[in-house]
Amino acid sequence: MITTLWVAAGCSVVTEEPGIQVRVVVEGVGQPEGLTEAWAGVRAVSLSPCAVAWHPLDLLGAPARADHSIDSPASAAFPGVTDLLGDGRQVTLTPPVETYCFARFVLEPSEGDGERDGASVGAVLPDGAVRSDQVAWLDLPLDPALALSADAPRATLTLGFVLDGWVAAAGDGAPALFDHARNHVVFDMRTP
Repeated sequence: MITTLWVAAGCSVVTEEPGIQVRVVVEGVGQPEGLTEAWAGVRAVSLSPCAVAWHPLDLLGAPARADHSIDSPASAAFPGVTDLLGDGRQVTLTPPVETYCFARFVLEPSEGDGERDGASVGAVLPDGAVRSDQVAWLDLPLDPALALSADAPRATLTLGFVLDGWVAAAGDGAPALFDHARNHVVFDMRTP
């Protein structure tokens, strides 16, 4: 009975691999004039093995999948929000030996971050602040695929929010800012 429930929920056990490390960085790219603050609430990141093209929890949406898989060494949570005009944030994953084809970043409102609380993206302009509480996930391809092994144990993934256009998008309101933020990113993978 218990086995049936685990399979029905789409759960699996992923063990940590000693020595394997993937550093994940979230940052802002550029600093346009008129933007005094910019932030993004990237709640979580997870690596998806190439062998797993689809997961039953995808039907429930990004928050369900992120909450469900956050204990996996192939996933990590980002605390709070990322200051996109500052140094950014980073976490380290210790996933098992595997070949990974996608990185999923969950963008959703933060909690406990003072004036940024409850916002997934936000911008402060000279004439006021614009904040969005929308939720989305970014499934970004790892191309070429990230093959982690004892011979290739390290990688760095960088998600950059391109800040050019944030001032104009914020002028069109919170939905426009959110759409611009999630649709204008750069993604980089480096292996030593």
